[in-house]
Parts: sequence; C-alpha cells; structure tokens
Amino acid sequence: MKFVCSLLAGIMLAAIAGCTTSAPKKMPCNDIDVATVFRNELSVLQDHRLSPQSEQKYNAAKVLYKHV
Repeated sequence: MKFVCSLLAGIMLAAIAGCTTSAPKKMPCNDIDVATVFRNELSVLQDHRLSPQSEQKYNAAKVLYKHV
C-alpha cells in the first residue's frame, strides 16, 4: 500500500512539474503596449508600398504571432 501511495505521489508530482514548463507568455492583443513595443512590425504591415506577399511583411507578422 505504501508503495502504491508513493507511486501515485510521484506521478502527481511529475504531472505538476510538466504543467509548469509552458510556452513563453504572450502579450494580450488588446494591451496598449503592443503598439509601442512592436511599432516597427506594425509599420511594416501597414506599408502599402510593400507587396502583401513580401518577405518583410511575412517576418513582421511572424514576430507578432510569436509574441502577441
């Protein structure tokens, strides 16, 4: 019985430890700091001179997706 209890406790600790290693936190999209922190990326996305399929717009969108 003691072995089963210690085994269950070990499994629960492993599950808890696994849950704490999550992906890096993202900023909420409605945070007012997004406009200042990602000013360059937003200006690239809003630049009408660049093609919608340009590499600059792709990279800017990728940065925003990763952090917001």
